[in-house]
Amino acid sequence: MGVEGKGRSDIRYLVGIISNIHAVRHYDEYLRAFTDIMWTRTTSDNTIVPANMYNLFDGIVALTHTMTHDEWVQEIFNF
Repeated sequence: MGVEGKGRSDIRYLVGIISNIHAVRHYDEYLRAFTDIMWTRTTSDNTIVPANMYNLFDGIVALTHTMTHDEWVQEIFNF
């Protein structure tokens, strides 16, 4: 999905992690490592272009906590 879709203006999709892990109790052990991961495409000379940087996911939805990088995900999963 990331190779073909991210960065294209004609396609919009969201990537999420949905978990039954109790996020309040196990956040540090299981979810914290995922929160700030970014990915990018580089140019042919391996230069990183900031406009081509994306969050690995748009939301983590767990039983007791939702963490998002997208307003729509935040609105839908605000419980």
